Amino acid sequence: MVTEGTALDGQGREDGQPAGKVPTGRADVVAGLTVAAVGVAVTAIAVQYPLGTLRRMGPGYLPVVLGALLVLLGLLIALSRPDAGMRIARQRARPILCVLGSLAVVVAVVDAAGLVPAIMLAVPVAVAAEDGGSLLHSVVLAAAIAALVAAIFVWALGVPLPLVRF
Repeated sequence: MVTEGTALDGQGREDGQPAGKVPTGRADVVAGLTVAAVGVAVTAIAVQYPLGTLRRMGPGYLPVVLGALLVLLGLLIALSRPDAGMRIARQRARPILCVLGSLAVVVAVVDAAGLVPAIMLAVPVAVAAEDGGSLLHSVVLAAAIAALVAAIFVWALGVPLPLVRF
């Protein structure tokens, strides 16, 4: 964007690029095309397996869908504006680490203690990602999520997960 006091290069752009051309970061293009190539490879291998139908999915159905999504994501990365990812790089590490830590807590605790204790321990770790989260808020949210997850997965869907192990 041209603001007052900004010098142009004579071609109508601040960054020296010819007018009408969108600058692309070489690394973004290479990374995007690499992701797309992996998606093509996954899809090519997966179509060798039976796809099945939407109601009775075969062993190749999910890999084909994920491969196609990788191709789409790779193309979006390759064709995106180079400054679009800069906002992500400037984010703080705390929220990312808290969310990943909460996932690690679930993985570490669910087999040993059950679903409800894993959720009760993981939610406060995830809530720590936001500034000003209180302990009472974390406990109430953890109890609500544990009840909802138990109702959906264990009772409604019949997933064989123990709610609590002693």
